[in-house]
Amino acid sequence: MRPVCRSQTWVVRPSGLATCAISWQVPPVPKVFEKDGFLFFFYSNEHRPIQVHVRRGSGEAVFEVAHGVELRESQGLKIKDLAKAEALASEHRELIITKWHEHLVR
Repeated sequence: MRPVCRSQTWVVRPSGLATCAISWQVPPVPKVFEKDGFLFFFYSNEHRPIQVHVRRGSGEAVFEVAHGVELRESQGLKIKDLAKAEALASEHRELIITKWHEHLVR
């Protein structure tokens, strides 16, 4: 996800890195739920199959939930965190599908 500079004022640091003069703001994502340090969410430009992203710390995973819960990809999550995320996704699968239709089906 690309950060957005709301002020439209960029400052180029001596290192050559351009930063926003006020602050970096990440566009909001539709949040499904948060539990035990895991954030379950969608990106606004999601596509089928029905899927949910889960983030904990700097790690993230994607689960497809249309026909059960199946891990599609992950990065930076430990095996025990993936197992916990999958269990939470299974427990809240109906909620995830309901929220998907509320936020993403137009």
